[in-house]
Amino acid sequence: MGCKEKYIPCGIVDEDNGQLHIIFGSSYKTSDFIVDNLIHWWKTITPVRIQVFKTQSQS
Repeated sequence: MGCKEKYIPCGIVDEDNGQLHIIFGSSYKTSDFIVDNLIHWWKTITPVRIQVFKTQSQS
């Protein structure tokens, strides 16, 4: 009777276009899990969207 690893969902909603990005992880450290999710999400968005985010954050 071993321990089973549990997967926990974490999502990011892009309110500009209504897209939802969900990743499942099993990290026991919440901060690591959130950072891993943000890195994965950032790598999957297009360069055009990255430029929009950078422009919006500077204003």
